[in-house]
Amino acid sequence: NWFRADPCKRSPWLASFAKHVLGRYGLDAPSPTPFARGSGRLVNVTLILREDYVAHPRDKGGGKRRNKISNPEELMAIMPTKADGVAARSVKMAFLGFEEQLALIRSTNVLIGMHGAGMTFIPFLADDAVVIELIPNSGMTKFHFGNLAAWSGKEYKLWKNLIAQNEVKDGATKVNPKQFKELVSWAISRLKRAR
Repeated sequence: NWFRADPCKRSPWLASFAKHVLGRYGLDAPSPTPFARGSGRLVNVTLILREDYVAHPRDKGGGKRRNKISNPEELMAIMPTKADGVAARSVKMAFLGFEEQLALIRSTNVLIGMHGAGMTFIPFLADDAVVIELIPNSGMTKFHFGNLAAWSGKEYKLWKNLIAQNEVKDGATKVNPKQFKELVSWAISRLKRAR
């Protein structure tokens, strides 16, 4: 069953594909590593936000996307800061060109996002990146982004909203700030451990 998250291993074919695409945009150099002795490099944490859009004229949802974060400002406010060695940013990928998206992702050490198309950039992340996928309470059972992370050799953690009341207007999910802060701390600790 390809939906299971655990059986996947690093794929040389996916690595080759990612290297090819990055090379076409001049982004195939090894990504700089935070925590390397004397590097002084910040950990880049990227929170992907989703935007409503009409994917097709017959879109029955009226352009409203599910799987959005309802409290991104609250989450950004509790992110570690430059004083902690972290550069945190939130981004709506839909407003960037493809080359800008690739460059942003390539410089990302921790990628966080709701289950959605932005997570397909996992293979292009910094070499030792960590991925955190957020999913709503609606009972999603597909693990393709966990599998994509495994095929790409990336650390991966899944967070699922277990509180129905945190599913708010327009299909957005309120992410628990305490749990979010713990996830970010876990991801940064994984990066430190990898060095």
